[in-house]
Amino acid sequence: MGRLAALVRAEVIERFASVDGHKVMSTLETTALPLIDDPSRDRERARVHLAILKLSKGDLAEFRRAVDLARRDWRDVLVAAGLANGDWPDVLRREGWRVPK
Repeated sequence: MGRLAALVRAEVIERFASVDGHKVMSTLETTALPLIDDPSRDRERARVHLAILKLSKGDLAEFRRAVDLARRDWRDVLVAAGLANGDWPDVLRREGWRVPK
């Protein structure tokens, strides 16, 4: 916890009002994601964060629902956002999202 990729921050700023954006970033920074909280898994963590943001569509209530789903099992968020398969970077690019390196 505590790490938020710069590209995730940029997406939050772009997709949420400033007041909501601060809440969103704080929540993402403090939400535990078992098995991918290790610093060596930063790309996977960013992928889950982007999936949460994608599902939220800039709406704080939808964001909270997506975070709750991720807390139960972050893989479900990847599936719901269409980012569960190996082509997930292409899916993000096609839809105008930044892609973690």
